[in-house]
Amino acid sequence: MTLKVLTVTTLFPNVAQPRHGIFIANRLHQLQQYCDVDIEVVAPIAWFPGSHLLPSYQHLKEIPATTRWKSLTVHHPRFLSAPGRAFGFKPHFIAQAYAKAASNQYDIIDAHYAYPDGAATALLANKLNLPYVLSVRGSDINVLPDQHPDNKKKIKTALGEASAVIGVSRPLTENVKQLQPAVKKVVTLENGVDNQLFRLQQPELTEDKLLLSVGNLIDLKGHHLIVEAMPELTDYRLVIIGSGSKQHELEQRIQELGLESRVTIVNNIAQEALVEWYNRAKFTLLCSSHEGCPNVVLESMASGTPVLATRVGACEDLIDENVTGLFVEQRSAEGIADAVRRAEQQGFNKGQVHQIAQKFDWESVCKKQFELYQSVVQ
Repeated sequence: MTLKVLTVTTLFPNVAQPRHGIFIANRLHQLQQYCDVDIEVVAPIAWFPGSHLLPSYQHLKEIPATTRWKSLTVHHPRFLSAPGRAFGFKPHFIAQAYAKAASNQYDIIDAHYAYPDGAATALLANKLNLPYVLSVRGSDINVLPDQHPDNKKKIKTALGEASAVIGVSRPLTENVKQLQPAVKKVVTLENGVDNQLFRLQQPELTEDKLLLSVGNLIDLKGHHLIVEAMPELTDYRLVIIGSGSKQHELEQRIQELGLESRVTIVNNIAQEALVEWYNRAKFTLLCSSHEGCPNVVLESMASGTPVLATRVGACEDLIDENVTGLFVEQRSAEGIADAVRRAEQQGFNKGQVHQIAQKFDWESVCKKQFELYQSVVQ
């Protein structure tokens, strides 16, 4: 029997933000391909009176109420979200948007991110009398609970009322257990990678001295530290792919260091174009302070490019040290430069990196997720 799933999340791609929550969208698309599920997505969009007049909100008005993303039907209802201090009220308004857009009979609710989405889902599940599974991603467990006591209380409630919690890395699931000892069930289910899309291209495109860093342009991703390392890596070029609030600061620092000819920022691009960048790079750098299960690591390795990463999230489970990459032992400009030099001396076989990454396939991940949902519904 087909399992009818209502997925609720504020993190999902749309016409104005094509890479927003792309990791969630990819997982759902793959789940629908491999398993007997019918998924309907509700991904609310923030709104308040006059929001269309603000530059940071203007692009959101272009997002349609209902659309398609690959195999998925996606609804984008609006929810009241005044900027600034009203963050604590978001779960209530998001839950209202979820309930308004949910139009069918469902077997289970699939929620992503503990706050505000998980907190809103706890309210929705009570209203619809449905079980829910909550997937947590990283900062929602590692950072948000410490930002405000009310956030922590609502996150603990969301974790405790969920029929099951999925963490995308072992350290994350351990943190869930510490934060909410009363959690009913918590499992580790790392991300997969689309091995048909992310692949080693022939002929090889590798540029001998090209470094790549992919991710939102925010401090926790560590792009700024890689920029600071570049004066020590005089033979290398760096391409940063992403967009975000720190772009202007990064551009300023690149100019101050006289690196305009060697460091380039490329704003978000389609995944099909990202494959080529992975193939062109000699090494991909991931210098985050926090992560869940970083897709960048899986995508890069599947494309044959070794990864130099900090020891965060699932990285130690994903990277086979000195075979598919190595670790940045000190999250600093000096530590990054040292890692690049060690990687240069180590040498890597791109074909071997690509081959090892094949074990992180979506089919096995999706089947485990489907089995979990079935156990909850039964």
